[in-house]
Amino acid sequence: MANKNLILLAIATIAISYSASGQTPPFHQAPPIGADTSAAILIVVTDAGITVKTDPTQGPYDEIEDTLVAVQNNSSKTVFSLQLSSPNPIFGFDGDGICTVSPRPTGCPFPGATGYEGPGVTFTSINPTKTAGTINFAGGLAPGKSRYFGLEENIIVRCSPLSGVPLLKQGGSVPWRSDPYDSIPGTISVWGCNLTACAMLINYHAVVQGVKPNGVQFSTDPRILNNWLKSHKGYDLSGGVDGYAVAKYARENGVSLNYQGRLDKPDDFVVDSYLCAGNPVVLKVPHGNGHFVLATGQTVLNGTDTFLINDPGFANTTLQGYNYKYLGVRKYSSSPTPPQAILITAHSPIELLIKDPLGNQTGFDPTSNQEFREIPNGSYSAESIADDEDVTGATHTPECKVLDLPIPSQGIYNLRTFGIGTGPFTIEFAAYDANAQQSVKTLSGYAVPGGRVDYQLQYSDTPGSQIVVTPLDVTPPIIVGMPATKSVLWPPNHKLIPVAVVSALDAATGVALFDVTATINGRSDPQSPDIVISGSGTAPRVVYLRAERLGKESERVYTVTATATDGAGNITTATATWIVPHDQGK
Repeated sequence: MANKNLILLAIATIAISYSASGQTPPFHQAPPIGADTSAAILIVVTDAGITVKTDPTQGPYDEIEDTLVAVQNNSSKTVFSLQLSSPNPIFGFDGDGICTVSPRPTGCPFPGATGYEGPGVTFTSINPTKTAGTINFAGGLAPGKSRYFGLEENIIVRCSPLSGVPLLKQGGSVPWRSDPYDSIPGTISVWGCNLTACAMLINYHAVVQGVKPNGVQFSTDPRILNNWLKSHKGYDLSGGVDGYAVAKYARENGVSLNYQGRLDKPDDFVVDSYLCAGNPVVLKVPHGNGHFVLATGQTVLNGTDTFLINDPGFANTTLQGYNYKYLGVRKYSSSPTPPQAILITAHSPIELLIKDPLGNQTGFDPTSNQEFREIPNGSYSAESIADDEDVTGATHTPECKVLDLPIPSQGIYNLRTFGIGTGPFTIEFAAYDANAQQSVKTLSGYAVPGGRVDYQLQYSDTPGSQIVVTPLDVTPPIIVGMPATKSVLWPPNHKLIPVAVVSALDAATGVALFDVTATINGRSDPQSPDIVISGSGTAPRVVYLRAERLGKESERVYTVTATATDGAGNITTATATWIVPHDQGK
């Protein structure tokens, strides 16, 4: 049997409002099954988001631990899948599915390997710990339609606030306020909100677990944690906190703590699930480009469901100070979790899309404007931290794109980078093995709009393994500076005129070897040369053409051709023509 502790279903969704759906129990989207007369959990999909409602009168349908869940699509679009996650194994199916109890639904058995599938429902992409997976709806769940299925574990939604979560501040009169934060310019009082929230979280778990080395209660502070993270590659390229490193620091000091990934969208059920399992939750809230607080419990304020918080930067005690909103979640749990992970961070101007060994994708493809969230528990987000000292300013750390993949599959990954601007970029690949040992690989490139560079990642969780990253340059260089064809040179004053400055950009290295040649129709002018091209190698070429007519012929035509070749052998050719007319007519 699965763990019988009560847990809360964690559903990866966008902003949740408990009153948005207008749904009230009983939830007849599911028929009577076993001990349940209707669904215990109702997930309602709308155009504004997803609402999750519960019926406390419906216990486990098997009278032990399993929950009956229904999905109602009240949106204007067909829904094809939902990702579900929890701190506990809600996909740890043990055989007592919805067709094994009495009464059982009409149509049993339904297609599916677990027995928990309802009609038209399948489960895929279940992670190794059975805590995350994807619910698929065959043919799509059309607007106005519903389906149902079973999940492992009993599901609850409300619990008392956590007591004894210590409050720490990043600034004010604290001794660490002026300590240099990470390796970027600035101090803990400026950038240390996430750092300080993590220190509070570690101290809470240390007290709950009774961690007392040499009889003294263990505790940490932002100074100690900051110094450890700086010396153990615990920050990403923008100064963001690496949650896997935070958890490793805690474990090295005797505190059982595991990082279980992030969500880049608000998700009340994820926050509730961790709080009800005794785990404070780090929330990203809307202050500048992002501020972090620690959620410690649930409350209702002015009729609005919200969260109690410890705010390291300001005096807020609930999310009311942030208009009851938050932007994302960092999940830490004291429950055992494999430490394996892949964390990829990259500076703009690029977007990232990764495919795992099973073919699942997570990231964003700007060429199709499509977002992918297929890898269980994986996330993709843009990250930076606001300046918490100057609350009126717009200062923030450099933006990073972050791919966070907890408990990854072993094998070959393919990462695709898309240029959305022009300029250099750096990608850092960090991998954690089964012993939580980190290996890091850093590569640089050059982004151009529409350019693409692919990388192949080889990941193994075998202790001591190193991540292997191989660039796969599949994008030809881009030639810039060539004007539209049939450009006109006038007046024909016999002078050499600079008509173009041609260069080549490569998405992998920034520059490419290229050459520029030119031809002319008919004879050359006695004042030759008619064509002069200056520059060599990777330097820009300046093209000069003589503004001279072709005798009695109708027009003189110059043809200029540029050919660029990058280090991977990709070739690009561009051609343009210039015309010197015989005359301009009337």
